[in-house]
Amino acid sequence: MRKHEQLTIGEGATIGAAFEKLNANKLGIVFMIDEHLKVLGVVTDGDIRRRLLQDPSLGAPIAAFANRDFVHARSDAPREYVLKLLDQRIHVVPALDADGRLVDVFTRDRFAAEREREVLARARAPVRISFSGGGTDLTYYFMQNGGAVVNATIQKYAHATLRRRGDDGVRIYSHDFRRTLEAASLAALPDDRAFRLLLSVVRLVEPDYGFDLEVSADFPVGSGLGGSAVVAAAVIGCFNEFRSDQWDRHEIAEMAFQAERLMLSIPGGWQDQYATVFGGFNYMEFAAEQNLVIPLRLDRNTIAELEESLVLCYTGVNHDSGSIHSSQKERVVSDETAAAAAREQMRLTREMKHHLLRGRLRECGSLLDAAWQAKRRFSPLVSSGPLDDIYEHAMSNGALGGKLLGAGGGGYFLFFVKPLSRYAFVESMERKGLTCDRVRFESDGLRSWKSRIET
Repeated sequence: MRKHEQLTIGEGATIGAAFEKLNANKLGIVFMIDEHLKVLGVVTDGDIRRRLLQDPSLGAPIAAFANRDFVHARSDAPREYVLKLLDQRIHVVPALDADGRLVDVFTRDRFAAEREREVLARARAPVRISFSGGGTDLTYYFMQNGGAVVNATIQKYAHATLRRRGDDGVRIYSHDFRRTLEAASLAALPDDRAFRLLLSVVRLVEPDYGFDLEVSADFPVGSGLGGSAVVAAAVIGCFNEFRSDQWDRHEIAEMAFQAERLMLSIPGGWQDQYATVFGGFNYMEFAAEQNLVIPLRLDRNTIAELEESLVLCYTGVNHDSGSIHSSQKERVVSDETAAAAAREQMRLTREMKHHLLRGRLRECGSLLDAAWQAKRRFSPLVSSGPLDDIYEHAMSNGALGGKLLGAGGGGYFLFFVKPLSRYAFVESMERKGLTCDRVRFESDGLRSWKSRIET
């Protein structure tokens, strides 16, 4: 937390005095306060520049042009609410107490969390498959329209191991890239694109000790399984084991969102973070006020039959989910066809939940097809000629429906296959060059635990 002296200025202050504060706090903003320390308004460096274009005098009072209708949060506001403000191109969110006095300041890459120490921690987090509703969990959409998804976690994981060191040194090893990043301290870690997600997480957590971190995954990058959120959650889970006052599941999911969506500015939704942390089958609702994670208690025979009916097919094509989400946002905002597709996803999600709870799996298979057709209308980047050929081949060889997981553009297809057609279907897809996997559901979400290694 920066000192309040650098962040606040009296209402009688001049532009020149405001400049001194801006140079000191490096945030590009100062808070105008009265004699009781109540925040009356804010002044940004942009406000000052615009004022100087009209009147070049540094002696002009800031009270004449301060923004008194500024965005802020209560000091007891949940992290989720503040993140949603930051996700709407608001760069600085002041936290005010009941009397309007400044308590804290939140930015995209500084959201302080207290730390504690331990010796060794391990964590694993499962990926998710989404049945319907993807795209409606993006902030820009559900803040105005509401959003809902149905998803479930499966037995593919990100794994993380964290060990405290006796010095300030940091060593991060990625098993997937077969690479190591090392530095004498956290602050000295160099930027490396291959490690940018891991760096984002550790810079968010900001541990005040040296550590060794090792990370691996059971799935390829760009698979459409929400892998970035899964890796982030596993790493956060390890750090959480080092705390006596542990973050709860909502906080871990929100921190994973912050590390990927805000600090790295990668467009995307909220479902991946909640799915991997909570685990199991879930119906999720997203709104400005709060996000709800509602577990679905499916009959165990329904789950077993669903496992026998679903097939994961890896296309071998990695995708850039950020580009797809950016394209989708532009179209949903400006194109009625895409907007109607988003509304259709909401309807299909409610139907999917209804049929899953009642074990009507054939209807679920048909809804997968409807969800895929709606999803393809979001953006031309969702699918392509080769991907459409794969889908048509699957539908001609025993599939009732299916969809690309995640944003689309590549990664895994999920197909629902007709009874007694599974093995013929898998053979036909493998002849087409795809890798097919069984689906095994995971009822638990993120798991983390302490362990001591005898040397």
